[in-house]
Amino acid sequence: MKDETYLDYTGSALYQKAQLKDMFDRFEQNLYCNAHSNSACSERTEEEVELVRDTILDWFNASASEYSIIFTAGTTAALKLVGETFPWSE
Repeated sequence: MKDETYLDYTGSALYQKAQLKDMFDRFEQNLYCNAHSNSACSERTEEEVELVRDTILDWFNASASEYSIIFTAGTTAALKLVGETFPWSE
């Protein structure tokens, strides 16, 4: 990042070379596609997504029987989901 300024306003971090290498290796060795389709590559994608969910639950020492990991497009989408599904009452 020579002569560059990085301002973090989205809660994201800069990726590391090791992350890029790992992802490139995965993409080079596997085909990933829409997890909601019915094909071998969609099953592989769903397996990866479930692995990430399990890793997050393990990180927080949380049980899958009590908690769900839901991926959203961003904070706004997550808040909308909570707002629309929370059992609001007076």
